[in-house]
Amino acid sequence: MGTEDEKPPVALDRAVTFAPSGKVVVSALASLRKGGVVAINAIHLDSMPSFDYDKLLWGERQIRSVANMTRQDARDFLKIAHDLQIRPQVTAFSLEDANQALLAVKEETGQGSAVIVPQ
Repeated sequence: MGTEDEKPPVALDRAVTFAPSGKVVVSALASLRKGGVVAINAIHLDSMPSFDYDKLLWGERQIRSVANMTRQDARDFLKIAHDLQIRPQVTAFSLEDANQALLAVKEETGQGSAVIVPQ
């Protein structure tokens, strides 16, 4: 935990922001490693302040917005999934079988999502 201006001790692969402040998005971008992604999940965002494009987006960092939904939206969705008896399908792979997991995704041969699990 910390303030919006504090950097984490290591560069992040991913960050998710919920605050309705564009300043938080810029701080999250500054905390990413090259190739990292910031997902903005705010119902309202005040504005995006200007920022150094070369410093914060160079290296293929990304900003993505996600479909905004309220807590009640999520509760409603989960109730519908429960009522319809939807059961997710997952094929688990060990870390040693990661190449098989990638091949299953590529060839669409697995049942449901391919998940690599620690042993």
